[in-house]
Amino acid sequence: MLARSTIAAALALPIIIGGALFAATRAGPDASAAQLSAAPARADPTPDALDSTVPVDTMLPTPEWPQLSVRARSQLAEVQAAVRSLDTPEKARAAGFRPVLGWIPTMGTHWVSEDRMRAGFQRDAPDHLMFSRVGDAQRLVGIAYAYWDAADAELPDAFEGTLDSWHEHPELAPEGQTLIMLHVWFAPSMDGPFAGHNPWLPYWAAKIDGPDPRWLRTSDDTVVARKAGLAIGEAVAPSGFAVLAERGGTLGEDADRARFTVRRLIPTLRAAREANDRTAWLQTARIAAASWDEIRTAYLTAALPYPEAHEQLSRFLGEMETGAHAVHGTNEHAGHGEHDGHD
Repeated sequence: MLARSTIAAALALPIIIGGALFAATRAGPDASAAQLSAAPARADPTPDALDSTVPVDTMLPTPEWPQLSVRARSQLAEVQAAVRSLDTPEKARAAGFRPVLGWIPTMGTHWVSEDRMRAGFQRDAPDHLMFSRVGDAQRLVGIAYAYWDAADAELPDAFEGTLDSWHEHPELAPEGQTLIMLHVWFAPSMDGPFAGHNPWLPYWAAKIDGPDPRWLRTSDDTVVARKAGLAIGEAVAPSGFAVLAERGGTLGEDADRARFTVRRLIPTLRAAREANDRTAWLQTARIAAASWDEIRTAYLTAALPYPEAHEQLSRFLGEMETGAHAVHGTNEHAGHGEHDGHD
């Protein structure tokens, strides 16, 4: 059983793609925080992986979130003001936050404060800061709250209204409990301010604006946009299969070829977005989405020898593709798909 104080170890249990997932599986349930924090993980996207000649406005628009009440918008603004002094990784580190898991394409990098997490929910003192590259700079794109409790425990009233749907990770908690989380986005998100995933992060990491939400007229269009973003995330910050290779796994040449294809598509996607050409954008995004399907298959094939890891990886990749998380206290997933806050 993991101790509550071993936060870094708990957060590094096998739910994340790439090296961290399989390193945690290899290390076993008694792995120390040092072992797991040293496990290979997806690196943050770096300017070297991008076209450095493309200028990007690093001032993301502040979403209006019209679906929230006036009070909830005020509460969110208060949270954003409370963490303004922590808006760079350097400032976060100086305040006691530490990065875990590496960059996740639809979440960014979790920077966690153990002290704040132990203290429990405090709206204006979130225990997670979410950083992701926007252009050439790491930006504070959101925050999160997380704490352990019984699966049927009453949830805190985080923000006025019913949209702040907490999700849970029972696989990251001691036996008999669950890890309860709520993400809050400061950056535009197709799925609203409290979604567990933000599909636009990999676009910004590649110096591309996400698609105009008016272009996503059908559910198929939305799926293409999500999968294309995941493919772009793999192109700018590939996870690799280093740990699998150590265990006799396959590196996945198909995945490497798919990433190469997506890298060649990025300028076309960027040009179509800048030209406001929906047809050209969707045509190119569909190719990128198909490349993501190849990468996904490579991940799951490589994980087949490890059934538990395979199951968790399949579930997590599905969450990234749909934006859904397991809702606290149910066996259901919160589905998203509102095209809000992206203009």
